[in-house]
Amino acid sequence: MLVTDAVFGDPLKLPHPVIGIGCIISWWEARWYGEGLHKVRGGCFLVSVLATTCFLALLIHFAINRIPGGWILESILCGWLLATKSLVEVGDQINRIFQEEGIAGARKMIGNFVSRDTDRLTESDVLRATIETMAENIVDGVISPICFYYLGMIFGSPLVGMVFYKTINTLDSMVGYRNERYMDFGTASARLDDLVNWLPARVSAGLILLAGSVTGGNFARGWRVLKRDRHLHDSPNSAYAEASMAGVYGCRLGGPALYFGERVERPWIGQGLLDPTWPLLHRIKLNIWITQLLLVGLVEGGRWIWG
Repeated sequence: MLVTDAVFGDPLKLPHPVIGIGCIISWWEARWYGEGLHKVRGGCFLVSVLATTCFLALLIHFAINRIPGGWILESILCGWLLATKSLVEVGDQINRIFQEEGIAGARKMIGNFVSRDTDRLTESDVLRATIETMAENIVDGVISPICFYYLGMIFGSPLVGMVFYKTINTLDSMVGYRNERYMDFGTASARLDDLVNWLPARVSAGLILLAGSVTGGNFARGWRVLKRDRHLHDSPNSAYAEASMAGVYGCRLGGPALYFGERVERPWIGQGLLDPTWPLLHRIKLNIWITQLLLVGLVEGGRWIWG
């Protein structure tokens, strides 16, 4: 799984499984969304989507495991649902565009990853947004999928485990908004996403600190910032990874930002630290790879010790 993702990343010429999950979500949304009882409808919608995607994943599991070496193919498919390589490439892409096109190009590129207004971002703003994107997505792109890979393995199919998680994560991305349409209908999906990421978010914070300590960071400072700033986010999980990353590398994240023309006074994560620099992106890239390897090493070590 790790090798597949590290070597190939997302096969751009093939439709990504998440696109298929999104189509299933849209199909069920059209059938469950309606007037009245939005929270009940949203709960039934959630169950319908998860039942569909997990059933299809289970069929694939049984089909490919009827052939010799089917477990290898299943591991490759699981690697397709891991986003480590895609995530570390975010920093490379932003850096390259900045060097080639300047701040205008960097603003446009980071706009593909964040929802804030980007047309007036400074160089420091672009860097903060890039690091926030990389840090926050360590949880739902790397740590949580690996956790559910092993959870699925316990119950017989790592592919089903990862599809179960990616479905929840995609549901949150599509219907987990606090707007008129999804405020009630998307409640169940948003809450379940918070629940399944609760433990991985906290595990990721510790792993980021460990990885940071071997890539030029300061573990003690990272721990202090984590304890102080871990709740400074609308999400109950997102600030853990961001606070660890900010603290261990001595940079501040968050801060005021414009959303649809309105200034939002977001709190600073890493208040009192310095603005990030471009060389820091390389260290964060290494941190993500090491964080992934630490998690897998710990799990595999535990399996070896306890059988």
